Amino acid sequence: MPVTVKHFDFRQGGKVHYKTEGNGQIMWGLFRYGKISSPDLIEFVSSFSDEAGNICKSPFPMEFPLEIFNQMTLSENNGITTLTLQGHPVNATPEQEATYYSIIANMEQGFAGTFNQLEEFLTKIQK
Repeated sequence: MPVTVKHFDFRQGGKVHYKTEGNGQIMWGLFRYGKISSPDLIEFVSSFSDEAGNICKSPFPMEFPLEIFNQMTLSENNGITTLTLQGHPVNATPEQEATYYSIIANMEQGFAGTFNQLEEFLTKIQK
């Protein structure tokens, strides 16, 4: 799905507000950055949002957490960089937590597709 960035402020305390469009649906999202430690750590809370950037419920018919804490780390070994992304619900109800953990495999598949595209892009620009 194509992504349009409405606001981009990549720094501790900054945020990214964006929308995705596809299959006749428009979804808005928000990343609020916490700790950023160059060159190997980015922490952020992700949420669905409305067009104005207010946190809102998932557009999907499920009880999904309003906020997800994410930690992205980069590590290097023999010239190969590994990106690791971990996350968990923040201030979620037991039902929201159950929903989140029930779709982990789907989220891993989605992130894998995104990170594969990133790897392809980085490989092209290194040549």
